[in-house]
Amino acid sequence: MSRMSFGFSSLLLVVACGGGGNSVTPPPTNSTVAAHAGDGQTALDGTPVAIAPAVRVTDAAGAPVAGSGVTFTAASGGGHITQGTTTTDPNGVAAVGAWTLGRLGGNTTSAINTLVATVAGNDITGNPVTFSANAWGNSWASKQSLGTPRAALALGTVNGVVYAVGGAAVGGVVQIPSEAYNPATNSWSNKAGLGTARANLGVGVVGNDLYAVGGTDHNFTPTGTVEVYNPTTDSWAGRTDMPTPRAYLGVEVLNGVLYAVGGWAGDTALGTVEAYNPATDSWTTRASLPTPRMGLAVAALDGVLYAVGGAGHNGQETAIVEAYNPATNSWSTRASLPAGRMEFALAAHNGLLYAIGGWKNSGAMSAGVDAYDPESNTWSPRSSMPTLRCKVGITVMNGLLYVAGGYDYTGQWHGELEVYQP
Repeated sequence: MSRMSFGFSSLLLVVACGGGGNSVTPPPTNSTVAAHAGDGQTALDGTPVAIAPAVRVTDAAGAPVAGSGVTFTAASGGGHITQGTTTTDPNGVAAVGAWTLGRLGGNTTSAINTLVATVAGNDITGNPVTFSANAWGNSWASKQSLGTPRAALALGTVNGVVYAVGGAAVGGVVQIPSEAYNPATNSWSNKAGLGTARANLGVGVVGNDLYAVGGTDHNFTPTGTVEVYNPTTDSWAGRTDMPTPRAYLGVEVLNGVLYAVGGWAGDTALGTVEAYNPATDSWTTRASLPTPRMGLAVAALDGVLYAVGGAGHNGQETAIVEAYNPATNSWSTRASLPAGRMEFALAAHNGLLYAIGGWKNSGAMSAGVDAYDPESNTWSPRSSMPTLRCKVGITVMNGLLYVAGGYDYTGQWHGELEVYQP
């Protein structure tokens, strides 16, 4: 039964795709085949190219040849096709149904896929035709920059929109409008600014609400201020202050609870961990971070909260990684970063953590990207961020890592938005 079904489906495929009728005949002698559409494209790893590759067959006089059999084969790169065999239509054109790109090796920046179209017959000029496409993976792309260059900001995503909140710009910590990025139009628009201007804060998203926590005010004083943003009304409202005022902290949401981890109290690095329940607008204290630090970054992955890097009381950067299990309210040590860094970006995606950018106490900057695999407890390098900077904001949306803003300690405030495809 399965063989009969397969044969019937194949017959339907030829009839549906063969514009030249049911018969397949070789093209006349001295015919030519050439790429008609779809060469040189780029698409995300694991997604089809926008234009289906197509070839056109013509005879010696340049007239289209219908009914010629064409076989499409995914030749290299790890991609795959659908409707791999077809016939040319009255215009002499045959197209593959879909070409989904792949990325062999996973970690390489080279992601060229090739597709070969072969016309059945002899003495055909240009036969076979090779198409190439780039599977976008482990690579960066530049998007529209922020309207206001700023550093020490925070990013969050609500309903497919990226929000840039707070930060410091030219002139210091001043009132800066929040900005919203629409990936469909590659554009930013101004939104309501925080009620309390601040930088070096953290944000977390619970449901459709974005919470801004802590940071430094215009006097560079750590604060415990908490505000929540409603995208529908474009408005901020106050919530119960965080018990421990602090900045340069890590903020992340895990299982609907917002965690504030570590940070700077104005004179020392902290190991304090406090958890906020949006349903009750209340805070509770959790097990302290074993290694007090500021300028760290945190991210949640598979039910575990990771605290990565940062700097200790003396301002010296660290590579320490510690993991928090909310079920046991306990921390454990994991493999350290390849090198210490602080004020960098950290995000979780598809089973991995990505540490991006940052700087060292020596003043050395980094655009490096390192990925952590919790299964093997190892870090490995990835393609570097195009723009050297620290104090950036980061968020994840639709499988992409969005990194915006920053500072590079040469006096340059950054507004760049760069997007990383793992």
